[in-house]
Amino acid sequence: MHRLPFFSDITSLGVSSTAEARRHSSAASRSYYYRLKLFPSKKSGKGIKLKLDRLAVAALFDRNNSILSCVFDVILAVSVAGLAGSLLTRSIFNGLSLILFAIVVAGTHPDAASPIHGFNWIVAYSRPVFFCLLGLIVLLIDVAWWDHGLAETVIAWEWNPYRLGSVASASVIEAIRDLMATLVLLLPIAFTLGLLPQVNTMLLHVMEQVEMHVFGGTACFSLISACIQLTKSLLAFALLSLLAHFAHRDHPHSTQNVIFSAFAAVAVSVSFFLSRYY
Repeated sequence: MHRLPFFSDITSLGVSSTAEARRHSSAASRSYYYRLKLFPSKKSGKGIKLKLDRLAVAALFDRNNSILSCVFDVILAVSVAGLAGSLLTRSIFNGLSLILFAIVVAGTHPDAASPIHGFNWIVAYSRPVFFCLLGLIVLLIDVAWWDHGLAETVIAWEWNPYRLGSVASASVIEAIRDLMATLVLLLPIAFTLGLLPQVNTMLLHVMEQVEMHVFGGTACFSLISACIQLTKSLLAFALLSLLAHFAHRDHPHSTQNVIFSAFAAVAVSVSFFLSRYY
């Protein structure tokens, strides 16, 4: 029977299907182990054997891609904790708002649940950056350069534009501070609905507007190009300001001097360079 090609093909097909089924069953019942070294720099030592696959361990421990990313995570975590402690010492939040503030602080820390594995990892950094930005604004408004006791005793402003000239400035500042504190409490809703941009998009837009409206530049394509353009504009401004200062120091009441002529020549050449190579 084995000499006939037809029967030999049927026999080999049955044997191969049985072997493949056995391989699948053994792979399904196989246990995956991952060896985790406590000191990766040392070659000696077996480490700890974990009954997990590589992707599960990476998702569990939320590994960083580089040392710079790890340092940046620590800086963000310390900044969030420091700003949260400063806001708590200022007694801005009390009662229910204090509980909501604790939830907001817990939700802004980069943690293992942050979508960085296979997703956009910048989203995990956008939450603490926006929290630090709004928290810093609240702290700057709540500093001791205005009378807090006067704001509690005088008539509140209540966002009435017709009473803006008749109320004390401390009442207006307190209303603005309370508004920014409310925006801090609404951060989880803004993150959930996607109302706030990513931190790199926000930085790109801010730097682009500064470059266009302050230095007369053009639009930017990426965050790196925005940094390069803004750096070139600042260097050109510093160079021209230095030459203008020397020209004014040499002849403060006249423009008929060599340094001012050099300033005019450098200003024309730098302006051509910035307009040509942007």
